[in-house]
Order: sequence, then C-alpha cells, then structure tokens
Amino acid sequence: GFTTTDILTARLGLFEKDYPTKAAQLQFYDELTARLEGRPGIRAVALTSDLPARGGQLQPVTIDGVAYPTPQDHPLARRIVITPGYFEIVGVRTMRGRVFARTDGPETEPVAIVNERFAELLFPGRDPLGSRMKLGEDDAPWRTIVGIVPDLHLGGAVGANNPRHEGVYIPLAQNVINFMSL
Repeated sequence: GFTTTDILTARLGLFEKDYPTKAAQLQFYDELTARLEGRPGIRAVALTSDLPARGGQLQPVTIDGVAYPTPQDHPLARRIVITPGYFEIVGVRTMRGRVFARTDGPETEPVAIVNERFAELLFPGRDPLGSRMKLGEDDAPWRTIVGIVPDLHLGGAVGANNPRHEGVYIPLAQNVINFMSL
C-alpha cells in the first residue's frame, strides 16, 4: 500500500539543551529539509513521527458534537506527525480532500488528515471533511479534517493479518516533536 523503492530513511532526535523551544526545533527541521532538497539526486524530502508499519502513538479522539459519558468511551486513533510531501514520497494519493501545505503552520487553523478506517468507524455514512475533532486531552486544539487517505499499516507488521488501525495525520508545524524520521 506504499512505496519503498528509492527511499532512504533516518531517525533523528533534537535534545532540549540544544533546541529548547518548539520554534527552534521547527526551524531546524525546516532548514534541514531545505538543505537536503537542494542536493543532487534527492527528489523529495519529508519528515514523519512514525514510518508505515512502525505504528503511531495511540491517543483518545473527541469528535465535535459527540457525547462521551466517560473518558473510556472515547475511541482511540494512532497519531502520526508529518510534513508536506510525505504522502507523495510514499506514493499515496488522497481519496478526498487535500494534503498538507507549507501554509498549514503554527498560526493557522489546526488541521488533520484521517485515514479511511478512521472515516469509516467514526463517521459512518457521512463525509468527515470539514468536521472538527481533537486528539488527546481536553486542552488539545480542535482540528478541521481536510483530507482522507488510504490506510498505511499503522499498527505494526505489514501482512494479510495486520488489522486496520484508525489514523490521524497532523502537520509538524502545528505539533512539533523532537524525534522524527526523515
């Protein structure tokens, strides 16, 4: 379900003593991406918190307008943080909506892209595009769903017996973390 040919990956971490703020971390990622994009032989560069088949952090989901009697009633989804160009590199097209753009930044409306499984389970019989949801705690920002992509083996090993997992993609510029895969 995704391309592996001619793709090189590397894991990198930014330590707080060297990059003490989210702004400093984002600046490093932006500069690294720009430098690599200008190198001969490199067609595209993107960052992700979790490569396909590696999984993703499970977080509780809140759908705007849905009542959850207890915290345990919230569904869970895997959160993957990415930069623009990620889906193009792994050879995935959106099913509906759009991918992230460089304009999806820290000062713009928080957005999310969901996978097909998320859309099927949490929006049965209706289109999630334009709906609002949040991941994590109550103080997490509401995010508008702007795209739907195919499922990409978010729960681990690739294979026929791999269950489909609900997934939510968040732009790095709106959720800066210090460990990423290039």
